Amino acid sequence: ALVFMDFPLPMHAHAQQLAEAADCAGAQGKFWEYHDFLFKDLKDPFEVGALKQEAKDLHLDSGQFDGCLDSEGKSAEIKKDMAVGRGLGITGTPAIYVNGRFQSGAIKYEVLRDMVKQELSASSSQPRQSAHR
Repeated sequence: ALVFMDFPLPMHAHAQQLAEAADCAGAQGKFWEYHDFLFKDLKDPFEVGALKQEAKDLHLDSGQFDGCLDSEGKSAEIKKDMAVGRGLGITGTPAIYVNGRFQSGAIKYEVLRDMVKQELSASSSQPRQSAHR
């Protein structure tokens, strides 16, 4: 399973708003598409107008998206993610856990792939326990 949690860093002035925008898009099933937009090399991706235009380009319900973004409707959810991250000792991003193995910072795809393969191999070699009581 892949779990993505928000952890906007305070050194990035717009990180909170960008996380909220992605989560607002996610409420309409387009989190990853919006996430990808935010990580493009854009001329001015932090303009609220650009954030709302991307929602239109992704064929989201503009009224719902705009209302969510304007009301900071995802702020509490993001704060919960941040609290979880701080509880895990996370201080920066990206921070990756693969079955409890922590990796801080950007890593190459091959390294992540090998971590996952090792964990899958280890879990498949473990005897299965019955869930029946």
